[in-house]
Amino acid sequence: VVVPATAGDPPVTIAVSTGGRSPALSKHLRERIDEEFAGAGGMAVLTGRIREDLRSTGLSPAERRDAVRAVVRSTPVWKALRTGDANPRVRAEAAVVRAVGDVDWST
Repeated sequence: VVVPATAGDPPVTIAVSTGGRSPALSKHLRERIDEEFAGAGGMAVLTGRIREDLRSTGLSPAERRDAVRAVVRSTPVWKALRTGDANPRVRAEAAVVRAVGDVDWST
């Protein structure tokens, strides 16, 4: 039975498998993935909430997709999630504005 090495930050899970050929490599890759994707769980939760909030703003589906992708690609949002030094939601909203313009979040 081949069991993949899993990494992640719930609700995000990433699996690595070498098909049983190199458990040491799987472990090494899992450790690197853990470092590289620290904050991924927080990003999943944050972007899930933003997606819900954007549905009521009047943005088109394409604009909402662009907005969420901008958040996922935002270095300041990732940094805020990893360090806790800044409010990730504020950083995410700034990324949305850069991507699609002003958004009325109050609706």
